[in-house]
Formats: sequence, structure tokens, C-alpha cells
Amino acid sequence: MPGLLEMLGGVLVLRVVAASDVPALPAQAKMHPGVSRGEAFLAAVAVGRGCLYGIQMGASGRHRSVLRFIDEKIRLRGMLTPPAALHRGRAGHILRGYDLEARSVTKGRLEAFSDGVIAVIITIMVLELKVPHDSDPKALMPLVPVFLSYVLSFVFVGIYWNNHHHMFHAVHHVNGATLWANLHLLFWLSLVPFVTGWMDENHFAAVTVAAYGIVLLGAACAYTILTRALLAIHAKDSPLAKALGKDFKGNISLVIYIAALPLAFVHPWIACGLYVLVAAIWLCPDRRFEKLLDESKA
Repeated sequence: MPGLLEMLGGVLVLRVVAASDVPALPAQAKMHPGVSRGEAFLAAVAVGRGCLYGIQMGASGRHRSVLRFIDEKIRLRGMLTPPAALHRGRAGHILRGYDLEARSVTKGRLEAFSDGVIAVIITIMVLELKVPHDSDPKALMPLVPVFLSYVLSFVFVGIYWNNHHHMFHAVHHVNGATLWANLHLLFWLSLVPFVTGWMDENHFAAVTVAAYGIVLLGAACAYTILTRALLAIHAKDSPLAKALGKDFKGNISLVIYIAALPLAFVHPWIACGLYVLVAAIWLCPDRRFEKLLDESKA
């Protein structure tokens, strides 16, 4: 249903407006290649009044008003039941093209959803910093370990957001497997505030530090799975494949995380040092995607 609503609201309605005498915005005047305004209007009418009413029952807000606008335009044209022979072949061809366009999975919503989730994760983490009730600067001393763990977690989440942002500049399209792989990554990132708070409350106990490492390892594995899912639907010579290459930094990070887990039970601060090492590796400028995109533009 959302795909069909997008087809009607984002494609057909704009072409109905372009076919009518209503002033059209620049974005509305964009026509499908090889399709005249009259044919686009007939294609919209060919959807059928009954189909529009059926969709209206499940629509809301902006989409419902858009569908009412289509129905009003049909009424004004007096074409509630278009003749069977009226551009039947051409209208059907147009609608099939629009249907394929509406069903294609775009990366825009995936990026927007990921940005929103990561923003919420960072907001939750900062709420763990409790405000001291004393104005004496010494009251801040107990918060130093909490603040340092917040900084480390903030850096890790920021690294994932930064890499995610740059990688999707080279992504042309996504599919269902990519969506689930991205949700898998967000699942592990959403656990970062929990393990950060647990580690703070227990003063970096071995079990909590190991749990923190498990979440970081899970996020790293999830990001690797996401890259493999994207590579599977892109050509081997695509900018994405060239930029990722052998992904040395990603592989060495997995090795360090695995080594840190047993070391957390030997000495928690050794494991924390390894976590900081991984963060330092990724904080170094990585212009693989930017360089390839600049070359493709040139």
C-alpha cells in the first residue's frame, strides 16, 4: 500500500496537475520521458474511480487529500468511466512504468531512518550523565569515569554514523536483505547506551566491560554483513566495491574485539585500552569513498 500511495501521490498527481490548467511548480512540471501531458492525464484516469475510493479508505493526511484532488480532476473532465479504447495500450504502458518506479526500493528512507535512530541513541547516552547536586568542582570527580565512557561510546556511534553516511554515497540501490542488514546494525548500536550505563554503575567490572565488548563486536559484525549485502547487489567494478576493497580496518577491528573479550576478565582496563585503540584506528581520516566519488565526478 505505501508503494502504491507513493506512485499516486508522487508521480501521477504531479502529471495530472501538469495536464490541467492549474499552475504547476517546477517539480510538478517534470514529465516522464516520452509521455505527453495529455497521455499522462489519461493514464491517471485509467486507474479508475473505484480504485481511488478503495485506496482513500486506507489513506490518511496528505495522501488522502492528494487522492481527493485526483478524483476532483476526473470529475471536472467528465471522464469517470473512460472509454475502453481510449489510449488503452499507451496508458497501460505508462502505468506499468510508474508501478515499477514506485516499487523500486530507494536508499533515502533507509538513510533517514538510520540517522534518526542514531540521534536517539546519542540522546539516551547523554541522559546517563547525572547532574551533581553540589556546586563544588570536586563533585564532578565521581563523574569522570562516567564521562570518559560516554565519550568513548559517543565516538563509536559517531564512527558508525560517519562510515554509514560515506558508504551510502556510493550505494546506487538497496533491497530487502540490505534493509534487514541495516536494522541488524541499528539493533547492536541501540544496545550501546545500556552497556555503557551498566559499565558505569558497576565501576568497570570485568563482566560489564566484556559485555561492552560483545556489543561492539556485534556492531562490527553487523556492519560487515551490511557491506556484504550491498556488494552482492552492486557490480564488482562499482565505486562501492572499489572503495571497500579488502576492508583491512574492518577486519583488524574484529580481531582486536575478539582479543579484548577474554582480556576483560584478566584486567578490565586492558580491554578498555583495546577499545580505545579501535576507535583511534577509525578516527584516522578515511577518504576512500570521497576520493572515488571525486574521481567519478571528474
